[in-house]
Amino acid sequence: MSGNGSQWGNGWGSSKGWNSSQQQQQQSHPRASWQASSSSRGGPRDPSRRGDDGRVPRQHPPPVHNEERIPRRPKLDPHHQATATSSFSSSVAQSMYTTKKEDPQMMVTTATPTKKEEVPTKSEPSFSTTSSIVNQVKVEDPNQTTNLTDSSVMSPADWEQKLLSQFRFPPEKYHLPAEAFVPDNVNRMNKKKEASEVAIQKVMKKMRDKALREVQEEQDDEDDDDSYVSSDSERKQRNRLSDRFPYEAIQIKDFFNAVPDCLPFTMGFDVFGLRDKDEENCLCPCGKDLFPWHNQHRLEGVGINHCKNSKYTPMGLMRHLRTEGEKGCILHYGLTIYMEHLYCKNSHNYRGGVGHKALYEMNDANYKIAVAAEKRELHHEILVGRQKLEEEKARRMQLEHRQIQQTEQLEFLQKTNKDAFQKIKQLEEDKKALHIEEKGKTPVLSKFELDCYRKSMDAYFGLAKAVASSKLETEEGPLCVEVHQENGFSLQNFFNKWSSRRKDKKTASLLFCDLNYGQGKREMKNFHGMKIISKWNVQFKNEINYGRTAEAKEQKVLDTAIDEGGPTREFLSQCWMQMGDLKLPVEGGTDVSLFEKHTHGWVPITDEMLRTKLKAALKENGRLSDDSESDDSEYAGKIEQARMYYRAIGRIMLHALASGNTIWSSSMTPLYQNWLLRGCRPGDEDYHKEDILKHLGEKMRKFLGVVHEFKDGTEEVLNEENIFTKFIPEQYLSSREDICLESMKEGLTLGGDYNLPGIFRTMPLEAVQKLIFSCPVLTAQAIIDILVPDYCVGWEGSKEDGKGHRRMQEDFFRDLCDILKEREHREKELPSDKLSFLCLFVAFCTGYAFLPDPMGNPNFKINVWFNFPETRKDDYPVSHTCDNMLTLPGYLYTNPDRDNFERILDESIYGSVGRLDMN
Repeated sequence: MSGNGSQWGNGWGSSKGWNSSQQQQQQSHPRASWQASSSSRGGPRDPSRRGDDGRVPRQHPPPVHNEERIPRRPKLDPHHQATATSSFSSSVAQSMYTTKKEDPQMMVTTATPTKKEEVPTKSEPSFSTTSSIVNQVKVEDPNQTTNLTDSSVMSPADWEQKLLSQFRFPPEKYHLPAEAFVPDNVNRMNKKKEASEVAIQKVMKKMRDKALREVQEEQDDEDDDDSYVSSDSERKQRNRLSDRFPYEAIQIKDFFNAVPDCLPFTMGFDVFGLRDKDEENCLCPCGKDLFPWHNQHRLEGVGINHCKNSKYTPMGLMRHLRTEGEKGCILHYGLTIYMEHLYCKNSHNYRGGVGHKALYEMNDANYKIAVAAEKRELHHEILVGRQKLEEEKARRMQLEHRQIQQTEQLEFLQKTNKDAFQKIKQLEEDKKALHIEEKGKTPVLSKFELDCYRKSMDAYFGLAKAVASSKLETEEGPLCVEVHQENGFSLQNFFNKWSSRRKDKKTASLLFCDLNYGQGKREMKNFHGMKIISKWNVQFKNEINYGRTAEAKEQKVLDTAIDEGGPTREFLSQCWMQMGDLKLPVEGGTDVSLFEKHTHGWVPITDEMLRTKLKAALKENGRLSDDSESDDSEYAGKIEQARMYYRAIGRIMLHALASGNTIWSSSMTPLYQNWLLRGCRPGDEDYHKEDILKHLGEKMRKFLGVVHEFKDGTEEVLNEENIFTKFIPEQYLSSREDICLESMKEGLTLGGDYNLPGIFRTMPLEAVQKLIFSCPVLTAQAIIDILVPDYCVGWEGSKEDGKGHRRMQEDFFRDLCDILKEREHREKELPSDKLSFLCLFVAFCTGYAFLPDPMGNPNFKINVWFNFPETRKDDYPVSHTCDNMLTLPGYLYTNPDRDNFERILDESIYGSVGRLDMN
């Protein structure tokens, strides 16, 4: 063998000096003249040629074309050894400081003795400076390794390119094992780095120990000959430990730090051996076939062209490393340490055995243990693979079954409900065009989870109401919301009237004005806001002139409903139903609508549209002559009035939340439910793109490729990413934030006093919808499911007669359920702006024109009483909205025919529409 490694192994270990034949051999060698005049790494160095950092510049030696050994440096001849021996042991401790400026390299130096006769005859060498030498060779502690992160993992394409670039003659891809193209994970990379640092530490220690032994041997030789004392320069030359190293410390560190990057080195270790020569793919880093790897890491003159063989099996590679290391090659010794640490020799951290089987000879007991561990792991991986295969097969069959079901449902939907079919079809087309990944199956909310969410919400508002009641004066009483009826309730008239009233802490004016109390330093912000979340007393006033007599006044009191929950529900229900028709009144001009119809309900109009329509309306009556006069007092006043209306809607919604009342789902679309209640907007991580498309209900694929100018003035081509992160938030939220949404948010939170997103963001949107909002669709079956009949209430007759009445009442209840189903089928084509019979029936019984979600409100029921004491035969049905009760006469009707009962029920329900009093 030739090269640096063999030079050190054959010449560096023999340190008894040169003879004349060796000196002649060096002078005749083609590399000798270069070594005498330059300081290459690994050869003799001239300190005068060092740079500012104390290192010798890299120089490339001329190639060596024969197998002759080139000695490292000339040794001192025997005549000079005796002189240097006596001074070394007494002065080595202080010499590091006396000659530091002369030679900054790592070395053991001596100081010149002041008197020749004081030199001791013989003494043991003192190596007190060894720790200083060790400290100068900065070897990192493997226990303090800086771990790599997931960002360091390479992609398969980059890994393949890197692997093939390290071969001198890159093989065909199919000639290499498939496992070679799997990138290292983070744990593997950290393990390699740790192994390289352990190798550096042990190699440096081995070189240092061997150099110290040489110094010891030379000193012993000098001590045997007292007739000669070496000069000071000769002692410095001899005691410089770093000159005795085959490589500099920086070379060792560079080499072993590059070894984890040598992918062909361990390629045969991590294969299953599915082909006969898969394992025979290990290459030694000191071999000629890895010359490109040396160039990539600039390892000039370190281990290159040392090994002649090209490929090894794992066991053959380890045998090669151990053999060359025992011969004296420090690089092969370090590579052995590296592999033993990487594959956990004599450790149980590798496959549950004692390390890789290639670390042992076949006749070693540990070899059999390692082979058994490998088989166990392979068996486990086969079992895991089979299990995953079965799971994948089951998942595929389930997916196919689901696709078949969806196809059947779509075909059925196409025949029965074309609108719903078109929406689903549109959603699928949008998902495909916008490359939206399929949303994972959302787990169904359990009753326990909903119950926990309900308790959390009730606890929050319960505490808020308790604090409010403790601060309010007891004599003030609840907030009185007085509603005047003339041809039915009108939300528009209610808003117009109370928005113009002065603030009164006892009236509905608090829905529109500021809620502060006091003035100046004594002003308390939002003090009257406590009345918004507390109980209300809703009073529906008739416009009938009762007169001034005592009897008339008494009748007026009897006709005024007592609010025990029913009137409040009726008022809130009317607010949600009429909210979409709310307008900003403009005297002498066209009133400006504040909401517009959307697929899933009502949404506020954009701020720009509100301003444009308001300016046009003011121009109609001549109040505004120029668009630029946006600071006109009437224009500004109308903008402020619009804010008051939106803020009042928000305060009414806050009261509904605090009092546990249900909000109609069409009064706030899912997109704004997510934003106003949960603080979640499109573009957030927890708002899936598929959900955004469902909540919008519009074709978004038509915007792909359109150049759009955003609010900040930038122009971008809309793509599948910025449509969700910028376009939709700007079009549906930012365009309404200044006036509409900000005012509603201020009303919902009372200016930030109540942190609703802090409560509802912890819940999924589905839970919020089930707890707070109504069912989107009202069906006859949903009503029948919550009807609870109570037969023979107050019956005092005989048991036999009671049984007869009960049978008749049960038949009658079944007729009531059949009437609901038939009316649902009969009114399918009813215009959307008209309330169906089902809505009117539920409103007649509960005050709501809709039903709360049965999962979020399982206790919401409608009680159907067949009452004897309080009713007479042929009485009209009577409802008690405070108790969700429908009372029917116990004796039923003279004509018990179902058609007759349906006629009577219609008269009762339609006769009460718009009448929210006790009549």
